[in-house]
Amino acid sequence: MDAKHKKESPNILVIVLFWIIVILSGIYVRNTLEIQKVTEERTETYVTDITGQIADSINFRVEQSIQAMRMIRNSATLFSPDRVETFLEGKRSYFDFDVFYLAKDTTDAETWIHSIYPEAEIKLEGRAGEVQLIAVPAEGSLVYFVSGEADETPGILVGIKKSDALMELMQNDSLDGKGRLFTISGDGTVINTLVQTNFFDIIEEKKEQLSEENKKIFSQMEQAVKTGGDGGMIEYRTIAGEDQILCYLPLNYSDWYVVAFIESDIISAGVDAITMRNILLALAAVGLMGIVMLITTWRQKNIQGKLEHLAYVDPVTGGQNLNRFKQQAEKMVEEQAEKYVLVSMDVQDFKLINNVYGVEEGDRTLAYLYRVLEKGLEPGEILARGSADVFYLFLERQEREALIRRLEHVYTEVNRFNEGRDDSYYLELRFGIYEPEAGETDISRMEERANIARKSQNGRSRILFGFYDRNRSREVIEEKELVYSVDNAIANGEFLVYFQPKVNLERMQVAGAEALIRWNHPQRGILAPGLFVPVLEKYRMISRLDMFVFEEVCRTLARWRAEGRELCGISVNISRQHFDAPDFLRTCKELCSRYGVSPELIELELTETIFLENPQEVKSSIDRIHAAGFRCSLDDFGTGYSSLGLLNDLNVDVIKLDRVFFIGANDNQRGRNIVETILRLAEQLHIDTVAEGIDSPAQAEYLRRSVCGMIQGYVFFKPMPVEEFEREAYQGMSLRYVSLQAETEREGEIDVDLERKATFDPTREIMTFLYFPEEDQVIFSALFSPVQEGRYVINGARKWFGSSGFVHEEDRPAFLKMLRTDGNEAPWMENTLRFLVGQERYEWLEIYLKRDISSRERANVITGVLTNMGEWQAELDRWKEQASRDALTGLYNRAFFESWVSTSLDSGNLERGALIFIDVDDFKNINDTLGHLAGDEILKGIAQKILGVFRRTDVVARFGGDEYVIFVPSVSRNILVARLEQLCQVFREPYVSGNMTYFVAASIGASYYPDDGRDCRVLLANADKALYEAKRRGKNQYVLYEPGM
Repeated sequence: MDAKHKKESPNILVIVLFWIIVILSGIYVRNTLEIQKVTEERTETYVTDITGQIADSINFRVEQSIQAMRMIRNSATLFSPDRVETFLEGKRSYFDFDVFYLAKDTTDAETWIHSIYPEAEIKLEGRAGEVQLIAVPAEGSLVYFVSGEADETPGILVGIKKSDALMELMQNDSLDGKGRLFTISGDGTVINTLVQTNFFDIIEEKKEQLSEENKKIFSQMEQAVKTGGDGGMIEYRTIAGEDQILCYLPLNYSDWYVVAFIESDIISAGVDAITMRNILLALAAVGLMGIVMLITTWRQKNIQGKLEHLAYVDPVTGGQNLNRFKQQAEKMVEEQAEKYVLVSMDVQDFKLINNVYGVEEGDRTLAYLYRVLEKGLEPGEILARGSADVFYLFLERQEREALIRRLEHVYTEVNRFNEGRDDSYYLELRFGIYEPEAGETDISRMEERANIARKSQNGRSRILFGFYDRNRSREVIEEKELVYSVDNAIANGEFLVYFQPKVNLERMQVAGAEALIRWNHPQRGILAPGLFVPVLEKYRMISRLDMFVFEEVCRTLARWRAEGRELCGISVNISRQHFDAPDFLRTCKELCSRYGVSPELIELELTETIFLENPQEVKSSIDRIHAAGFRCSLDDFGTGYSSLGLLNDLNVDVIKLDRVFFIGANDNQRGRNIVETILRLAEQLHIDTVAEGIDSPAQAEYLRRSVCGMIQGYVFFKPMPVEEFEREAYQGMSLRYVSLQAETEREGEIDVDLERKATFDPTREIMTFLYFPEEDQVIFSALFSPVQEGRYVINGARKWFGSSGFVHEEDRPAFLKMLRTDGNEAPWMENTLRFLVGQERYEWLEIYLKRDISSRERANVITGVLTNMGEWQAELDRWKEQASRDALTGLYNRAFFESWVSTSLDSGNLERGALIFIDVDDFKNINDTLGHLAGDEILKGIAQKILGVFRRTDVVARFGGDEYVIFVPSVSRNILVARLEQLCQVFREPYVSGNMTYFVAASIGASYYPDDGRDCRVLLANADKALYEAKRRGKNQYVLYEPGM
């Protein structure tokens, strides 16, 4: 279904629904009207019936009275005149008459009636058998006149009923107050009233209030009554607008008629209202549906507009997006594809804009690019932003030279914002161009090929161009073949896990390995990672391979444990793509649980480029890695944009120095000074170090003397299959010890690279030097000043400092004072002085001096740093911190520990904490049997073990001799006990160095803040009491302080 049909479908549905409701409402109204019609018919029938019943009732009553009078008359004629009156009087009350009179003839009857009703106009008929009713409305009476038959005895019986007899005669409850009843005579006289009234005269008087139709209706009725018609029924509307029914029927006697005025809703009362409500409800439903349809249509158009905006408008640039671009381009190529070219453009290193200036500034830059590109379009050309910083232009085809000139003009316009700026910043553009062939219509394919042309342009130029090379498509096909075959390759066992051993330089023993991957391709043989890993990263398939390696490592460690081998940590590379799947750590932990492997044996390696994309997210991920029990290392340190500040920001356990520090132009003294600086900083931060890619024994020996932790490289081992690793890295079931196979430099000799091209730029770099007061010798890390005359090592340094012009003459006394060795010198000094950095050019530089008193190789050495780079301030602060460190172990010293704990407790910000006191059991025996040098090594090893148990926020110090103290802030008693048990477990593991294995035990005491004391002195004393209680109980255990100890 196309877009147009999709738009129309909701409207059609609404219209259909509307007409369904209209039809149903019409049926509903029609049924309602039918009900009303039937009700009206039944009302007419009812009115006719009720009027007939009233007429029958009147006839019945009159007939009863007449029959009674006939019997009385017949009987009275049999009595003698003197007894007639008595007889009639007896019958009067019985038959509910007021008076009876037996007249001789009609004249006598009229005379008698006139005597009673003088005002009444009464005319009696004298025919034989005549029965006559005479009404006297003014008196409310009825006069019954009954004569005998012709052959009977003469005599007329007259009977009178008074007391509202007329009204009683017309009583009927059938109308329930919904109408009025009249009895009228043939001339229109209303009989059942107390007032002489003529029905037709009333109608005539109100004639002006009657409609023409009603006039005609009543005229027809008058004619029928006066001529003795059969009666009838008339429907009419009153002047008040009420519908009524008039029904009139003749009575059996005289020329009387019963007239009934009845409201037309006597039956349909409520039906009309219901009918009207139903009609109104139906109309309301239709109207409401109409409104709903109008609102729905309006909202549909509104939503459709928003959807079209979402579907076709790029939210960042405000221009059309790639979907709209493709639709328009498809129409354009249908006509003539060879008339156009598709250009793919991006900004080189655009991520730096987001990382340095923020995402919002990056979005503004993209919107600016769109506006500039849009201005450069010719009629019939289109533009859209794709993903990230990629833009697509569909332009008219030109000669390649002309097209390049046009794109160069685009570059100029894009960077025109630099005009008039002193700090120019250029947006470096990269273009890929694809020229479609005749008949080609697949826009997605054109887009892909333009991208290939763009991505093939590498280098550092402000503008790069590339036309699609069809040979490159074969490479893309090969890449996709590799990607599509990954799953089958894993299932078929084509991927092989290799281990490259890591050697601990202190013990000269294999201490770990890095897991690497190789592909034993069925057609292409063994493939190195560089041939397929970048491809899998590009197509976001690398995470599958990472998890395959991770599981193989777990499987191997589980097998080694079952075989009784000595275990070592294995590092596994983790791609940045794993950070898009927050549950990958859960998967790793599940694999460890499945194989029964401790997460502590596995180190997850992250490349430093990951940290450039989202540093905060990566920092959180590292915390989650630690929470899951894994170690974390920073791989390829120094290859990208990393700085020493990264070490402080990221809580990594290991940094791996990339081999770029040890090869080519970096393999010189200055490069080594940088390496030494990194190693010293890492040591201060308790971060382990690994140098990788080492293939020279000289490099290995240099790193060993520079306190690098481990080496990974061909100098010891190459990457190898697991089976070979088990032969080469193990000796029996224990990890192998190794030695350097080449002659190394003499111990203590300073290796100075005499590359004369090495220069120092004081505005961009730091320079370090070592000054040995006893030898009066200085060694520089670079050719810093012209007065060095190409020398890195200068003897007679103090005299040289005072006379060479190295330090400005006004600052020379202050500099020499910093170098004094009279016993009152401070461990850390700093100043800002002028140094000669060029021909007759002095620069103000910051100088920092740190004095190492207890160096074993030299009795006294001063380390100096010259810099004016603010970014090194953090590093220099850490060097300054070393003045508070124990020279042997690198831990904090006693003075710093007591000061820090006291300050923390006095601040009032600490709710709870613990102080732990450790004393190495029988350490004197170690010195006596192994010597002090071995004892020092063991003390340093113990320090590292203790650091491995506690957090970086915990303060660990050497208290003196073989005693250590730790302050653990914000710790619960349960966690404290867990840490103490872990500490005891660490001490139960033997100390191994070379061929020496020695078991070291310790007694441990702990006090808890604030329960066991509120200041450092009391907490130390109570922890010491607990420590001696542990020794009393047999040593090699811990005790928590309790009152009374």
